[in-house]
Amino acid sequence: MYLSLNPPSAMSAGMCVSHAILPKEKWLADRDIHDADWPCWGVMGILHMDNAKEFRGNMLRAAAQEYDFDLHLRPVKTPHYGGHIERLMGTFSEELNKVPGATFANPKQKDEYKSEKHAVMTLTELEKWLVYLIGKYHHREHKGIGTSPLHKYREGLLGTKGRPGRGLPARRLDEEKVRIDFLPYEDRTIQDYGVQWDVHYFADVLRPWINSFDPSNSKAKRSFRFRRDPRDISRIYFFEPNARRYFPVPYRDLSLPAVSLWEFRAAKTAMAKKGKKGVDEREVFQSILKMRTVVEEAKAKTKSARRRKQRTVEDERTRKRRKTELPTIAAAEPAQNAPPPAIRGYDPDAVTAYDDDD
Repeated sequence: MYLSLNPPSAMSAGMCVSHAILPKEKWLADRDIHDADWPCWGVMGILHMDNAKEFRGNMLRAAAQEYDFDLHLRPVKTPHYGGHIERLMGTFSEELNKVPGATFANPKQKDEYKSEKHAVMTLTELEKWLVYLIGKYHHREHKGIGTSPLHKYREGLLGTKGRPGRGLPARRLDEEKVRIDFLPYEDRTIQDYGVQWDVHYFADVLRPWINSFDPSNSKAKRSFRFRRDPRDISRIYFFEPNARRYFPVPYRDLSLPAVSLWEFRAAKTAMAKKGKKGVDEREVFQSILKMRTVVEEAKAKTKSARRRKQRTVEDERTRKRRKTELPTIAAAEPAQNAPPPAIRGYDPDAVTAYDDDD
């Protein structure tokens, strides 16, 4: 699984597949989940997909070649090929619709329900909730297969009396490489200034390969594979041919802040709409920082407004509860014009003042 607020993309598909391949114990521990069972890992033999554009890019093709699995795209206009996954997603949707804040599948289902008003979970909490749902799903018996999905999975690996198993898959110990291998990539030449991929990047590991030529064509510059995580483009990952491993390559200008790809492109688009062309990357990053400042100020104002509104609501609740929670003050009697009653045994005319000299 891979949970994100971003739209589907090659990166989200890659993150999901790499998560399927890797063991889940460390991933669960990093999220403070210690009571969920998810004993599934290993490189798949075949990856079945529909025809969404995020599955037809070069990243999955390169990963399939690297990890030796086949890509099977669902034939067009043959929905019955996707029955298993559609049923799974239907089951999950039914469970999700029971959670406060559900958006439902259509306006008729939603009716007058205010999803935002009733929402209670953060994205992190929802991820944890999904893990427990998946754990429950693994162990629940399914009528179609006559057993639980986890038991069927183990039968496929270990075999049964009448059918040999595939065998336990190898556990990948190179988790970092697996995750990077499923990130989007570009092939770039290395110049004196380093590498440009929207932003300029440089690191000493690139120096031996500056202006190098293609071994198979001495007249052409050699291209090298670089990968990046669109959520943070402050570094890219260079696959060094001799070491056969990835090295991080930071911005050439280390003073620039870490940003996501969508932030960078949104800033460039906004500047282009204002008629600014040919801007350098420092101007783009300055624009991003200004946009962030506006967002933070808006958040502060919104937070302050919510706090004031909540205080007003709480004060109103206090006023309504006061009649039962606080003692009632007795009404004061109206004042009389008559002098106060005389004190028994007291005669003001019999008082003798002290002399100042005494």
